[in-house]
Amino acid sequence: MKRSIILVLVYFLVQFVAGLLCMGVLLVYQYVITGSFVVTELASDAAVPTLILGFVIMAFILWRLGYLRPVNEVWNVLTPNYLGWTALMGISMIFLLDFLLSMFDFLPNWLEESFDLLESDFVGILAVSVLGPILEEMLFRGAVTRELLKHYKPMNAILISGLIFGLFHINPAQVFPAMLIGFVLAWLYWRTKSIVPGIVIHIINNSLSCYLSVAYPNKESISDILGNAAVSFGVLIAVALFYISYEKLRSLPPSP
Repeated sequence: MKRSIILVLVYFLVQFVAGLLCMGVLLVYQYVITGSFVVTELASDAAVPTLILGFVIMAFILWRLGYLRPVNEVWNVLTPNYLGWTALMGISMIFLLDFLLSMFDFLPNWLEESFDLLESDFVGILAVSVLGPILEEMLFRGAVTRELLKHYKPMNAILISGLIFGLFHINPAQVFPAMLIGFVLAWLYWRTKSIVPGIVIHIINNSLSCYLSVAYPNKESISDILGNAAVSFGVLIAVALFYISYEKLRSLPPSP
């Protein structure tokens, strides 16, 4: 577990260093153009470059440490049928988590303004919905979960991995749903020896979240958009689809 925690701490350090580098470059650029420093105006400009630079640095570190290889332990090729059921599981799980969170809307969202900044342009949306999920899957399933599976029984490794993934998000509004989805993503990695299913679900989750935030900026959840009656019916459907997809994924051979 020690190595897994160190990897997460390295991620935070990388994001901090990336932020300093981006702010430094932008400060120099601002001074050259305007002849003055206005740090408060740089937060929005630095948000997206920081995320992208952090992605590049952390991906390089994981590659150098050997966590992005061999292929059959990270990028194992899966059947289209398996990926289809994975996507269905992800969609149903996202709906259920959103419904669950609507009952915990009292939890503070410390990163709401940060996400608003990232979702203010196309590059930021791309970083949140695609690059972020790929990096987090490389880190948490390709490295953290992989390390835990070497030292613990599968069930224990999956539970610890999900717990670390939840706590990693820090933001109270995200910790609990991240932990639950972390259990599922860790189970999928253990089942397939591939981070591809996690990437599929993670991209679906983040892309849907970005879309809803942009399309319905005054709504907090799917319940606010669809109404209670529609959501109650949707929850029943989502539970059924999640169970069916889980059973299918248990029975299907992941690889061709």
